[in-house]
Amino acid sequence: MKKILLIGAMILSLIGLVGYAGATTIDFEEFAAGTTVSGPGIFDDVVFTAGSVSIIAVGAVPGPELSGSRTAASFTFSNPDPFKAEFLIAGVNSVSVAMGDYNQDQDNLFLIAYDSLGFVLDEVYYQLLGEVYGGPTLTVNASNIAYVLFGSNSPVDANYDYPNSIYFDNFTYNTTPVPEPTALILLGLGLLGLVSLRRRLIK
Repeated sequence: MKKILLIGAMILSLIGLVGYAGATTIDFEEFAAGTTVSGPGIFDDVVFTAGSVSIIAVGAVPGPELSGSRTAASFTFSNPDPFKAEFLIAGVNSVSVAMGDYNQDQDNLFLIAYDSLGFVLDEVYYQLLGEVYGGPTLTVNASNIAYVLFGSNSPVDANYDYPNSIYFDNFTYNTTPVPEPTALILLGLGLLGLVSLRRRLIK
């Protein structure tokens, strides 16, 4: 009986080892202002780009829902190419990003999720009025998001055209729960051992 209880305890501890991926948030707080945060090798799971223009960490936080002391923006601030976040992991099913500005102009914000073939999975838009400090958090949800595009298309007129001239922060992505293979193998072996021991005791 003691052996059964011991094996049962081991199995419960193995169940606790089964790992599940969850939400990851990038808030740019660990970067000094002016640090490039775009391109490969910066983050483990995602690569940020903005066409040929670098994305940098900046010490500008216009207001909620951007937070802390760092956000990110294009090096030239206004850039014809939107921000792109391409995932290096599978199973991404939700992406959120806070975007905002300093009450300078109206910004038509967008966040669009794509699959690996470039098909749109989900999209959301928000009109950020010119008198607002900061901005909203936009969220898209879909299975197997390969990348997202986000930014702003500002109103175009004779005197003003500054696309993607916004700050972004608190970039959050969620992944589908995935059990760790090693933990599952150990769990299976433990269950087999418990069954074998039970049969011996019955005999």
